[in-house]
Amino acid sequence: PTPLTDALALSLGAQQQSDGSWNVGDIRPPLFDTSAIHFTALAVRGVQEYTPAGRRVEGAKRIAHAKEFLRKATPNHTQDEAFKLLGLVWSRASNAEIARQRNRVLALQRQGGGWGQRPNMPPDAYQTGQVLYALHTAGLTATSAAYQRGVNHLLRTQLPDGTWFMLTRAFGF
Repeated sequence: PTPLTDALALSLGAQQQSDGSWNVGDIRPPLFDTSAIHFTALAVRGVQEYTPAGRRVEGAKRIAHAKEFLRKATPNHTQDEAFKLLGLVWSRASNAEIARQRNRVLALQRQGGGWGQRPNMPPDAYQTGQVLYALHTAGLTATSAAYQRGVNHLLRTQLPDGTWFMLTRAFGF
């Protein structure tokens, strides 16, 4: 903790919306796509980790309010599903809620083991890696069959130079 992280955490908390969400309105795909689910999950993590000791009660109330938002939020795509899972884990939702959301994310795994950003997009490294992180955070072991299929997808699609091809969704300028 530093005075800067204290100030940033308090400023972050003050930006919470009345429904319990945070939404910055960033439009840079694929990271955010203007979804309050992503911002809320990340804000929960920030409030959880950086709220000053003397304001922990306030931080806990903000996290509880965010958890209610996440419980009701309807994901629109794979990244929403992954961040909803992360937000539920970070806000300490019940094991049953986390398991239900983990199963929703697992159900989106494609035949070849990866996850696509959208139903009409092929699986890619970005979304697959993000989902694997979320699943692992939610307790799925790296030795589970679904996790191994995801890792195998990444290994199969990695280019010789160590990178992965990513189809852009960014708008031209």
